[in-house]
Amino acid sequence: MLITAAVRKIFQYAAAPARDKDSDFIFPASESQDKPTVMIAEAKVAPVAFKQIGGFTNDASHLNKTKIYGVVRISSEGDVRRALQFARENKLKVSCAGQQHSMGGQTFTHGGLVLDFRDFNRISLDKEHKTVNVQSGARWWQLQRLLDKEGLSVKSMQSINIFSIGGSLSVNGHGIDPSPGQIAPTVRHMRVMLSTRGGRRQPHREC
Repeated sequence: MLITAAVRKIFQYAAAPARDKDSDFIFPASESQDKPTVMIAEAKVAPVAFKQIGGFTNDASHLNKTKIYGVVRISSEGDVRRALQFARENKLKVSCAGQQHSMGGQTFTHGGLVLDFRDFNRISLDKEHKTVNVQSGARWWQLQRLLDKEGLSVKSMQSINIFSIGGSLSVNGHGIDPSPGQIAPTVRHMRVMLSTRGGRRQPHREC
């Protein structure tokens, strides 16, 4: 009987979740979290593509529920530029999010503007030189699916392919195989839009 109960528990713990996580709480408690988000009645720039206005967001841990100004869907460099200008002119803090597995509140800030980069995911392959040009919101599984058709594979990546490539680079992640090392040394070129240049058609910082 004891063995049967133990086996049943093992299967319960190993099975997929039967329902969504219960994350309707805020820790640590904060009086400011209960205050409504102050919305800006008249935007000073071209409209941005809001995916969510007001409300809360959370990361994959479901332990960091935070009130935010809103979430902007990013699918192009123009979206980034407009979102940065909107934030700068309306004095909003900005954070970038992919799969939101960089936990501990790293992908958002209280009252801030979250840029959701998951639609910023174009990938182009240079098969001759075995290099790819990827946008930061692309997930590793999307890159793997493209490379697999060409008989190629990723040199270095995190051990799970659900993360965004930009997110992995932001934490300089690595996989379980130590041979290829971290992901950062495999990057040959990077284009970064500075927060001070949002809304201005100036060259990006390249490194």
